[in-house]
Amino acid sequence: MKETDIEKYYQFVNGLADKYFKDVYLDLTKLNVINTPTPGSFDSTVLIMRSLDIT
Repeated sequence: MKETDIEKYYQFVNGLADKYFKDVYLDLTKLNVINTPTPGSFDSTVLIMRSLDIT
């Protein structure tokens, strides 16, 4: 069965959310005193050498 664009989009967004939670919210160095991400935390997590990395 061939994947549709919506299924690919779902997988992409799901992977992005997982990475954001794991690599930003569970990394105390990327949170401020009220446990919200510091500026640039998300970008530094998903953009590696100017390429999108959601693995």
